[in-house]
Formats: sequence, structure tokens, C-alpha cells
Amino acid sequence: MLVLLLHWFGYLDFTNFLKIYLFGYFLKFTILFLIQWKNDRFSLVFSVNDLKLKEILSFGLFVFVGGASVMLVTKIDIMMIGSMLEDGTGEGLKQVAFYTVAFFIGNAIKVPGKSIGAISIPLVAKAWEKQDYKQIQTLYTKSSINQLIIGGVLFLCIWLNIDEILSLLPIKFQGGKWVVFYIAIAQLFSMANGVNGTIIVNSKHYRYDLYTNVILVFVTIVTNYLLIPEYGIDGAAMATAISVLLFNLIRLILIKVKMNMHPFSLQTIKTILLLFAMFFILDFLPNSRYAFIDIIWKSIVVVILFIPSVMYFNLSEDISLIIKDLKDRFSV
Repeated sequence: MLVLLLHWFGYLDFTNFLKIYLFGYFLKFTILFLIQWKNDRFSLVFSVNDLKLKEILSFGLFVFVGGASVMLVTKIDIMMIGSMLEDGTGEGLKQVAFYTVAFFIGNAIKVPGKSIGAISIPLVAKAWEKQDYKQIQTLYTKSSINQLIIGGVLFLCIWLNIDEILSLLPIKFQGGKWVVFYIAIAQLFSMANGVNGTIIVNSKHYRYDLYTNVILVFVTIVTNYLLIPEYGIDGAAMATAISVLLFNLIRLILIKVKMNMHPFSLQTIKTILLLFAMFFILDFLPNSRYAFIDIIWKSIVVVILFIPSVMYFNLSEDISLIIKDLKDRFSV
């Protein structure tokens, strides 16, 4: 982040930024390697006699192709915008630029969810190994409500400040307001579904991960083809939102049918109602003449109001415990 800011303010050119950015991956690997080495966690075995290679390769192939499908989906809309809106004057590439910037702004709300997903992988895998369905259900429910709360706060901070955020960009990139909205809503719904992908991949139904991803690719292509000519980059965002919503709905139904689990609870409804109430109340907050200041103070108001609400309605046991722990530390 520091290097990115240095590049933003002109202290680093792009070449040096890229070199430092790539070095960061090597540095992270080195640190993790030394930690594992220090704690004597290396155990290298070159024998494959005890490995079930057929099962491993089958599982790996399905997961790999499924993951590749997800990566493809994130690029389909960009490629189709460039080709379908091109008129020989470079307009297609311009629209790609507008869409990409807006897409990443809306997509930012899923960043915390990726961390929660990464943490849950070994926990879910261990629970499946022990056939501990109660623990899997607990992880499913907790990941859902925690991601919904965190994603909801970020959504409020972004959408309440969307005009100010876009005003900080060069004029040519200030379009795409509704792209941000559609992408953010889709990601918020995806986060509310918890770690559904992790549960499917680590179960005996892992093949369905590939099947749902193939459906996602197909729906994304069809919806983009239908909506981009009519609505431009907004249509591409609508297509992505429809695809993500349908994708997660299929996974939700699959887990319910095959495993009799779902991630939602009364707390989910309370959180959604709270988000709606806070948006309609805070949407009336006045603006100053300075966009950057508006973004900061409005976001602070969102956090200040949302945290006590989470505590009061007991929306998340985990988040409440973290807040109480922080209060105890600072009070000391």
C-alpha cells in the first residue's frame, strides 16, 4: 500500500513500482519460509506409494478447472465490452477503462471476505475429515453474518460517498456510478452466502464446484451479450450481478439439498434491515466543498453508528467479542 501511494503521488515511476511490487511476493515467501523453518514444520517425503494419486489428480483437476472458470468470468465482461462497443475510434477501449475502474471500486467490498474465506479453508477441511456437521454449520453461519456485516459497512461507506470518490478521479474516469452499485450489490450477496465454495470443494460433492462455475461462465456470456448493446458498461455490470446472484443461489440450493445446511438466521434479517435504515438516514448527510473530507467524515459516522448497533442487536458474537476485547485493552 505504501509503494502504491508513492506511485500515486509521483515519487515512483511505474517501472520501479512494478519491481518493488514483485519483490514483495518474494519477501512474503521468504518470511513464511523462515517461520516454518524456525518452527521445524518441514517434512519432505519423496515416496508416493501411500498417496491415492487417482483421487488426488481427479480432485485437483476439478478444482483447477473450476478456479480457472472463475478467473475467466472476471475477464469476460471486459473483453466483451471492448469488442461489442468498438466503433473504430477506440471507443471500446475507453469504455473498458471506465468499466475497469468502477468495477474495482465496487469489488473492493469483498476483500475482507477473501481473508475470512482463507481462514475458513483448513477449519472446514478438518471438520469434514471428522464428519463434524455441527461445526461445518457453525462456520457456514458465522462466515455469512460476519461477511455480511463487514461487507455492509464497506458498501455504505462506498455508496454514500460514491460521487465524492468518483470526483477524485480524472474526469474521463468519473463515469460508471451504477457499475459500482451493481458490482457491490452482487459481491455483498456473495459474501452473505458465506463460505459456500469452501464447503462444496472440501466435501464429496466437490465436482459440483466445476459444474456451478461452468454455469456461471455460460450465464455471464449470455447476459453480457444481451445487455451490453442496450445499456453499455452498465449492462455489463448488470450481467455480472445477475451471474453472481444466480451462481450463489445455485450453490445455496445445492448445499441445502445435499447437506441440509444454509447460512442464514434471524441475525441476517436484522443486519439487512439495519443496513437499509442506516442508508436512508445517512443519505441526508450534508456535503462540504471538499470531497476527500466528506469521504472521511461520512465513513467515520457510518462506523460510529454501526458498531454500537452490532453490539446492541448482538448481530455477531465474533465481532462483539473483538469490540469488547479492544474496549478492555484501551480502558487499561
